Amino acid sequence: MSITIHGIAASRAIRPLWAATELGLAFEHRATPYQSGATRTPEFL
Repeated sequence: MSITIHGIAASRAIRPLWAATELGLAFEHRATPYQSGATRTPEFL
């Protein structure tokens, strides 16, 4: 099982990023800047 965390570290996405790092979990971070509208594309949804 793999974990993918979407979001930018300057948002509340820092919480799961921090938790996953502290727990030593393997994860992929996909920086998804919400200000540019990236969260409103069909690919994101």
